Amino acid sequence: MRSIVTFKKSVGFRKGKQYIININRLFYIRKKKLIDLNPLILNSIPKSGTHLISQFFENNLYYNNLGGFISSHPSIKNVVLKDEKLILKLDKILKNEIVLAHLYHTKKIEQLICNENFSKILLIRNPKDLICSYVNYVSKMNKWHRDHKYFKSVTMKQGIKIALNGINNPNGYNLRPFGTELQKYTPWLHSENVLVLRFEDLVLNKTATIERLNDYLIKNNKIKSNINLIDPQSIVIDKTKSHTYTKSGGIQSHKKYFDNEINELFNNKCSGIMAQLGYENQ
Repeated sequence: MRSIVTFKKSVGFRKGKQYIININRLFYIRKKKLIDLNPLILNSIPKSGTHLISQFFENNLYYNNLGGFISSHPSIKNVVLKDEKLILKLDKILKNEIVLAHLYHTKKIEQLICNENFSKILLIRNPKDLICSYVNYVSKMNKWHRDHKYFKSVTMKQGIKIALNGINNPNGYNLRPFGTELQKYTPWLHSENVLVLRFEDLVLNKTATIERLNDYLIKNNKIKSNINLIDPQSIVIDKTKSHTYTKSGGIQSHKKYFDNEINELFNNKCSGIMAQLGYENQ
């Protein structure tokens, strides 16, 4: 009975949050902007620092985060949303609005956001650290995650093996192998006018990352005046808001768990993925 009640509260919370977002949109439409900017999609591979990068835009004079989040594969239900449903969500994004996202690459989605003048960020991370963060998150931090039941009673190394191999259950839920899941995002690396950022640079090279972001956004919005759309002085990073940073060890956290066996399994299951994302020497 307890789990049912808790779940109902969780559903109620999500519906209430969506109601607040919709109210915020109504007020925001009427709000006068300093300058009209293309909607900004902060797309990320899950556990790459979604909440960390969103903090770069807190207290921003030009952009507003109204709480929108779009995911191709929501974490509670094992259902991959069809392009048509995602397009309806994308069509509602307003000028100057920031939306966080975990969007798989598809031709339809790419065509929409390229044709409709969105600003597009893709956030990536070392896949070895990524898988450790994912296992930690679904096993210990989010019991409502669709994958939690497979990880709730395993060690980190056992969980990494499960994630790498995936689970093929003909009569129920399939867990897609980690490498296959990452391939849903990698085509964005070659998509037109997408700025690719690395989690590691958000942490270690914040100044240079801000410069890259600002240059990209100015160019994407075809702004000729010399302004900073992102003011470094307004950015205060609270690492406690980022599960990825504080709960899974951050950068190079995988070294605690990647012994010879796991390294061999990772290389076998994720052949080429490190090079695709630019982490081949790590």
